[in-house]
Amino acid sequence: MQKKNHVLKDFFMNGVAPRDAGVQSAAVSDGSVRAAPLAGIPRLLLDLGQDPEAVFATAGIDQRLLQNPENHVSFNAAGRLLAACVSATRCPHFGLLLGERAGIECLGLVGQLAALSPDLRQALRSIVLYLHLHDRGAVPTFSVNGDQVRLGYAVYHPGVVGTTQIYDLAAAITCNIVRALCSPTWRPSEVLLPHASPPNLAPYRRILGIRPRFLGDQMALVFPAATLDRPLQGADPLRYRALEARIMELSAGARGDLAAQVRRVTCNLLLCGQGSLESVAGLFALHPRTLNRRLQGQGTSYRQLREECRQALSCQYLRDTDLPVAEIAARLVYADGAAFTRAFRRWSGCTPTAWRASQRTETRSATGSSVVK
Repeated sequence: MQKKNHVLKDFFMNGVAPRDAGVQSAAVSDGSVRAAPLAGIPRLLLDLGQDPEAVFATAGIDQRLLQNPENHVSFNAAGRLLAACVSATRCPHFGLLLGERAGIECLGLVGQLAALSPDLRQALRSIVLYLHLHDRGAVPTFSVNGDQVRLGYAVYHPGVVGTTQIYDLAAAITCNIVRALCSPTWRPSEVLLPHASPPNLAPYRRILGIRPRFLGDQMALVFPAATLDRPLQGADPLRYRALEARIMELSAGARGDLAAQVRRVTCNLLLCGQGSLESVAGLFALHPRTLNRRLQGQGTSYRQLREECRQALSCQYLRDTDLPVAEIAARLVYADGAAFTRAFRRWSGCTPTAWRASQRTETRSATGSSVVK
């Protein structure tokens, strides 16, 4: 514990990562995440009485991949590993326990930038703006409605298993991030999780500070907007600008793939009930025809990318929530439920309702006896 406190002090006061960490020199590739949030898996498996080597072998992943936080792990592999951990430990809140052990330091340079921000508002905006350097399998959302903030996270990469664990992991890490920036006693007004309620809620109350509301549309923390103006102890304008310049260089290096950028932006806008070609082109300061022409040069189009996002998000909604099909259609900007059903049948060969029913066995698995830590 003393060593960890020393590491965190260095992180916040000096803006440096642990000395054994690699130095981030590039953004993660599309569909990947940095290994840092998963680094605690071997220790947690041991604490729960399991052999890490056996669990990693079951998932088909080399345990050494997590030894360097700058290694990239595919989102599919991360989900598969978390699912294997749940199966081995019979602990349905494994992702939550893993998230309890991680915090702002696991975001690397993005976390350092947030810690140097003048206030919580800028810190969260920095995380949302640059999270793609750390995580390109999900998109963050940040909105202020009246006197409430909603800080969310939604998986968009297609075919990911173990999303229940990913969302629990994200919720715990996000809570730890806000506590690190504001106060150790901070807790959200509400936590939304897009999966069914597990049999044991005690770990959720302990780690998140509140009983979550399950079967939401996405993972999100809700808290008073007044918190955003809270100044941060580690604020340093000069070092913030210097680090942001470095991060912008990394971000520029990741911008070569316009299609990947448009896909991320489109997923984010769809989650907010938007996603027209005009709205996306406006964010890139391009005319819609120019954006489509550049995408065609990469062998795709905005319409195709939007359909990929719709397909991925619709599968996540159907598998991870109980939202009615008509509401999912509205959220993904379809004219009506019938139009959504036709599109989904074209993608999958079956109706949304039939597909959801076929997925329930997988999403309700590993909910037997639980281990409480």
